[in-house]
Amino acid sequence: MSKGEDQLLEQASGIMNLIRAVNVAVEERTSHALRQDALTLPQYQLLCTAADAGDDNIGDLAERLHCSRGNLTGVLDRLERDGWLVRDRLKEDRRVIRPRFTEKGARVRNIRERIKREMATWTAGLTAAELEQLGGLLKKAYRILSRAETA
Repeated sequence: MSKGEDQLLEQASGIMNLIRAVNVAVEERTSHALRQDALTLPQYQLLCTAADAGDDNIGDLAERLHCSRGNLTGVLDRLERDGWLVRDRLKEDRRVIRPRFTEKGARVRNIRERIKREMATWTAGLTAAELEQLGGLLKKAYRILSRAETA
């Protein structure tokens, strides 16, 4: 391996470590912010995805969240137990289950707005141009990694 290739590998490794560290920090801060609502990060992610998905069924939500139906079922069980949502079966096909928000679950939009405001304070040290550049680079990295995953 050439010296240039070795340097590129070191850079890539360092970047991956930074991405992991940023991910951990964001998850910790988000989890801390969600504690006042007695929600875990996976529960919050499911509630937000369901709010955006409209009439998606459980299988569709699992696909959107890149997780198994079994994993999603456990999170749904806890959300239903805690009064955030209920599961509705279609009359035409009882196998199809769709989550429906309860009154408590409808609060997810307000919680999301609060989390967005908190996230904005976490990035306050970056200029608008830096945020745009960072977002663009992260999107590009995601596209590249997503293509590599399916290859």
